[in-house]
Amino acid sequence: MNGAVAAATPFETRRTRTLALRDRWPFAAELANFVLHVLAAQERAFVAAAEAHIDTGAAALRYAASEIFPEMARVAAAHGPHAMALGVQNVLEARPDPEQILAAWLRGEQVSAVEHFLARAAAGPVLEVMGRRAADVCAAAGAVRPGEDAARRHCPQCWGPPQVSVFDASPDALVTGRRSLECARCAARWPFARLTCAACGETGNRMLEIFAEEGTLESEMTGHRVRGRATPEAAAASVAAPQARFGHVRIDACHACRYYILTVDAGRDPQAVPAIDDLLALPLHLYAADGGWRRIAPNLMGL
Repeated sequence: MNGAVAAATPFETRRTRTLALRDRWPFAAELANFVLHVLAAQERAFVAAAEAHIDTGAAALRYAASEIFPEMARVAAAHGPHAMALGVQNVLEARPDPEQILAAWLRGEQVSAVEHFLARAAAGPVLEVMGRRAADVCAAAGAVRPGEDAARRHCPQCWGPPQVSVFDASPDALVTGRRSLECARCAARWPFARLTCAACGETGNRMLEIFAEEGTLESEMTGHRVRGRATPEAAAASVAAPQARFGHVRIDACHACRYYILTVDAGRDPQAVPAIDDLLALPLHLYAADGGWRRIAPNLMGL
């Protein structure tokens, strides 16, 4: 492994965070264990892609389809949830063209849950390696650059939709840090206005709503509390740890479009890795789905 490339990979931080949240959020332990296998495979793919010196978007798309897609299928079949393992087997038995699946996902077309996982897991490392040239990969897949009105709600690097909203740490404890959005495709971030829907651009206060776990400042201010399921395990956990389990994560929803995005406050938890926290915060996604809210972009596991 090339030392310079290895030092530049973001996967060690993601792996460390996954391990930490596996201990903190026992309900997500099974998913976290699978994510660790995926991250290991993606890191190998990231390093290999960097060392391959891919020079065009079309070449990057072919590389992801021929070299990474099959490996992600093997990881999912060996370590994924039972339903996913069966789904992967069914997809592979149909002898699909991986490049077509990747291209369809990059164009934002409807694909199955298993195809979504395989496409995103395979494309992600290559898009991150391509960096500012990630748009070339999307263009090679036939993806269209968003129009002027929607451009600020999409990644300036690859035109992808936002996966998660992030508040940076602030030097003033009483002031929330700058807000940015993190891309669902290439993981790049870009600045974004605070009181604005990341899906449709709505800015009216009456149309924007925040849902946060009981015990957080937001839940007390808005009255919208996310409560866990009333199980003996949950009751025991609340006694042992009365503080909010998701104190740094909240749901930002919009009544105008009925979409939501998870917001991670790095000021409250400096160790947060937004994409991982989003992936493992299962109760918040279930709460939003129960309320009829839709995600702007499903995460790796389709939540």
